[in-house]
Amino acid sequence: MASSSHQQGNSHLKFISSSPYFLKIILQDTIQNGKLGIPRKFVKNHGNSMSSPAMLSVPSGAVWKVELTKSDGKIWLENGWLEFSNHYSLDIGHLSF
Repeated sequence: MASSSHQQGNSHLKFISSSPYFLKIILQDTIQNGKLGIPRKFVKNHGNSMSSPAMLSVPSGAVWKVELTKSDGKIWLENGWLEFSNHYSLDIGHLSF
């Protein structure tokens, strides 16, 4: 997650972030397992700078601490993710970034 702003120019809406971010559609297993897998490409590009807990920033300025866990060669947002996703009512099909 990253702090963001939206700018409109040339009739295109643009997302601008000062921090690395990824987009991910919430799937049923994310809801069932209470954790969100971080895409491999993101880990490949930013893995060395990732620390736990991860700080998830939302447009309101709130910051959430979510622990990263490693399992089966993957990295997950886990401890704290369920509270974050429940607070923002994330559900299947929603887009998370």
